[in-house]
Amino acid sequence: MLGDQSGAIAIMVHEPNEDITARRVDEAEATRATELFNRRFASQQRPRVAVTIDPAVFDRYVGSYKLESGQVINVERDGDQFFYRYAIPGREKIRLYPESETEYFDTTTFHAQITFMIDPQGQVTRLISHQGGWNHPAMRIEEAEARRADAATAERARGFVERRADERRPREAVAVDTSVSDRDLGIYDAGFRGTFGPLFTITREGDQLFAQMGQPKLPIFPEREHTYFFKGIPAQLTFEVDGQGRPPG
Repeated sequence: MLGDQSGAIAIMVHEPNEDITARRVDEAEATRATELFNRRFASQQRPRVAVTIDPAVFDRYVGSYKLESGQVINVERDGDQFFYRYAIPGREKIRLYPESETEYFDTTTFHAQITFMIDPQGQVTRLISHQGGWNHPAMRIEEAEARRADAATAERARGFVERRADERRPREAVAVDTSVSDRDLGIYDAGFRGTFGPLFTITREGDQLFAQMGQPKLPIFPEREHTYFFKGIPAQLTFEVDGQGRPPG
């Protein structure tokens, strides 16, 4: 069961190399989010046909774009071929194919697309990366800011070693009063800036709590109040707590 709606209003999901924040929503909003997410995912999976464009058109897009996470996407041209690459050590560049002068797709198993946004003055201001049912906006940045962002990404990459070690360390379940853990039950939307994204659903069956996001529901175990872990998966959930003892984030 989901429980009442007086508890957590958001959840932080700790997965390998990233945190995902999801806000609490009611069932009506969850239904709308699911429908929108499914439409987006289906659209991203549909077959696409490349068209021929003047490679010079792509030159206006060449540069760096920063995601809300701080990661940088580099857009490049090599002769009459177009590429993008996440500025992360070890990431290979991926070829882009034009679907139109502003819309591009790759042919990898990720079924990713990129749309370039142009303002009324004809300036390319950002791109939107479409992948896995998500839409990720990235603002265009100057070379100096790109270098700073790359340095920050490299620093985070060095911290991933410690993070992965912490995510994989042994954990022990403790007893938590159900009146406390029931505040965490509910549906949480992982969209960005008001856009709908994948949903996390936290439920209880008897004494066992479960978490689900697209895949079959999995049991979660309390490490302490409002903090849970999965068994066999290096991922954890944290519910923040406000001044009244309720998890607000």
